[in-house]
Amino acid sequence: MVTALPRRFIEITRERGLRSALGSTASCLTNKTIGVYLTKKNRFFWPRYNELKYRIKYQEAAPAPDKLIYINPARVEHLLTPHYWKRVSRYTTHIIDGRWDKNYSDESVIISGRHEGIDEPCLIPFSNFVFYNSCKDHFLKDIPWEETELYTLLLENKHRYWSYYNSKENIRNTLEELDSLYASIKNNGYLHQKQIDCSSFGTHENSRNPNNYHEVAVNVGRDGELIFDDGRHRFVIAKTLNIPKIPVRVLVRHEDWQEIRNEIVEASSPEELTMRSRKHLGHPDLVDVTPEPWL
Repeated sequence: MVTALPRRFIEITRERGLRSALGSTASCLTNKTIGVYLTKKNRFFWPRYNELKYRIKYQEAAPAPDKLIYINPARVEHLLTPHYWKRVSRYTTHIIDGRWDKNYSDESVIISGRHEGIDEPCLIPFSNFVFYNSCKDHFLKDIPWEETELYTLLLENKHRYWSYYNSKENIRNTLEELDSLYASIKNNGYLHQKQIDCSSFGTHENSRNPNNYHEVAVNVGRDGELIFDDGRHRFVIAKTLNIPKIPVRVLVRHEDWQEIRNEIVEASSPEELTMRSRKHLGHPDLVDVTPEPWL
């Protein structure tokens, strides 16, 4: 491209003049640049692209990419696996149709279904989440990590995990850090990412992205169900400690749920809402589009 562009610029100048050559060059560079952004799912381009796309389509009901909502972890009964965090751009928010929010399963997950042979997105109950159950055993019942199901299964090494869990030493180090995180949240409360110094569990002091993108991520199903997606260390600890409210960002909303947001924005009074929309007034993801007197 570097050598071809000047040559083509000269050809167009000779054929159609300087103004045409400059215009063609600008278009070429723009298209090439956007192509690179689209190919790499650039973290700076996608938030702006999605925000513009949804703003045009949904106007005042459009969700902001980095908006936080505050939820009670106890209300979250299922996790999505494989989670969307690894399948869509994490630096924006998405509106996706389909049955991803209704595909319930009774399978068990150790840490991440993506590494455990689960390919089709499904909802796993937290009661079948080994990581969560072992955290409760360790933190609430004082069972040593070495005696938990999590530790046993990780040592068996049936699944290929990243460096956190790929050796006995790394397992031990990671669980010790989890102990420290638990103590910090228990003693200091659950802090927003902006309030935390850089550590090993998801804080991003040197990141060029807003801290909101590194909060726990949830998805919202068509009926308003809050579904866990990513940030399991912090979320599981908050759930174990029965913390009543934590900040999260919505990574994916079901398209039908977005229609409820649209309906609320377009209505002039609660009486104009369908029963389906009215029953969800007060939902954490509707607060930003609901007039305060309606709440």
